[in-house]
Amino acid sequence: MIKIDNLYRFFIFALILSICLVVPIQGSNTYGPSKGLISGLTLSSNYDAPTGSVAEKPGFIEDNEQSIQTKVNVDDFVLIGNSQLESGNYQEAITAYDQAIKSDPTNSMAWNGKMSALLYLDKYEDVISLFADAKEKMPEDYGIWINKGRAEYYLNEYEKAIQSADEALVIFPNQIDALMLKANSLFVCDRLEEAIAAYNESLNIDPEYTWAWAHKGIALEELGRYEEVIEVFDQVLMTDPDFTWAWINKGYALIHLARYEEAIQAFEQALKYHSDDTSVWVAKGDALSNLARYEEAIEAYDQALKIDPQYTQAWNRKGWALLDLKLYDEAIEAYDQALKIDPQYSYAWNGKRWALEQTTEDSISKNDENEYVTDNDTDFSGQIEDNTSSTPSNQPTSGLIHGNLLSVAEKNRYQSVDEYLDAMETAFNSDDMELVVDLTEEAIELYPDNDRFWSIKGAGLNNLERYDEAIDAADKAISLDRSNAHAWFVKGYALEKQGKYNDAEIYYEKSLELDPNDADYLEGLERLRGLM
Repeated sequence: MIKIDNLYRFFIFALILSICLVVPIQGSNTYGPSKGLISGLTLSSNYDAPTGSVAEKPGFIEDNEQSIQTKVNVDDFVLIGNSQLESGNYQEAITAYDQAIKSDPTNSMAWNGKMSALLYLDKYEDVISLFADAKEKMPEDYGIWINKGRAEYYLNEYEKAIQSADEALVIFPNQIDALMLKANSLFVCDRLEEAIAAYNESLNIDPEYTWAWAHKGIALEELGRYEEVIEVFDQVLMTDPDFTWAWINKGYALIHLARYEEAIQAFEQALKYHSDDTSVWVAKGDALSNLARYEEAIEAYDQALKIDPQYTQAWNRKGWALLDLKLYDEAIEAYDQALKIDPQYSYAWNGKRWALEQTTEDSISKNDENEYVTDNDTDFSGQIEDNTSSTPSNQPTSGLIHGNLLSVAEKNRYQSVDEYLDAMETAFNSDDMELVVDLTEEAIELYPDNDRFWSIKGAGLNNLERYDEAIDAADKAISLDRSNAHAWFVKGYALEKQGKYNDAEIYYEKSLELDPNDADYLEGLERLRGLM
């Protein structure tokens, strides 16, 4: 069964960070909190900015086309700044806002406008520096706190961004821009329940705030609450039936619930408006594959590849669909395309091995493996794991035991999660950690969202002293289920072995908090504290 994998999760994560601007800025495609003007501070006017540049002399504009000077007031300068900001002329906007500030040092709209322009120029440190001056002039202004928080967010100082949002909310309770800044920062900090609460507060203020609904839906998806996700995006689509991202994320949630026909319908709705979105074509193909409609799935993958021939995931997915159709040579061609683009792409390596096995009577020998690597123009010199296998150390060894491929019959022996778990336990009891990792790689290919497989993989890697890889596996497990005590313990063990005792203690304590009766977790923490 094909489920949403890391690429989709990355796509979804990017979406949660994108906010519809209060003042639409042409040519902007930013992620994260809005960089636009704070809601409630923007002047409402149809004023058109002059063609000329703002003069240095406060109170005047010099027109480039006519040698005249026109007297303007502070509000005019703010309007000019707003117009330039909306047009994407950020430096010109700053000049106009500076003129307004010279004339009126307490003009809130000028200060916040200038901070917004600096945000668009990615001058985040300058925004924070400007905040100190603005606060001195306007200690009770909530907008400058929000803009400071936005800058902190983009500097990856999320806890500070939350604090700045809270300061703004003290001055102006229920201010929607502050709530959204806080919610997005909480999301990045993986404080998802708190983020959802902040999104709900925004929706209490504006029940039709589409992006607050969308962000809430994606946070719910991170928590695995897919039925609620669908309800949220249905709510979005009632307000805005053409909202493409709502259809996309509804489709992803439906895939998680194995409601593939409905997922296909959702993706087709999205493709009506974004027919060039490769990730949606692949998602549609995955839903079709799960319904055993492989020919249609290949057509969907091919659509993605027409748009982006370098899309490795589409090549890999196409390879698996071709395998299901027993078109092994074509599957190998698809995997080769993926490996030309990314020689380290583990799923393509696994798929090609499986396809190659069908084209020969015997297992592929060591020489065959070397030839296989050479055919893909891949240089793994210095990366060979040991003398018994030519498999590169940074490639998964799924299906490889002592350098030989498992037979297809043996691969097909495990048709359920429980069967894989039993096989992994047997391998652990036999102290065959290579086989443990092999089995987890194979299982993860079939069940990429199973946190137990990821944490078991981490344990096997720990026993092989591959601690960095173990941490990556444990992190993946934790991201899928934060209540997985074993994953926290696995990461703690890897950190301990790397000498990072303080960090290890945090993870050991978390594992015990989640499962206080596990003797291994207690023993690990006590052992660590004896070393500290």
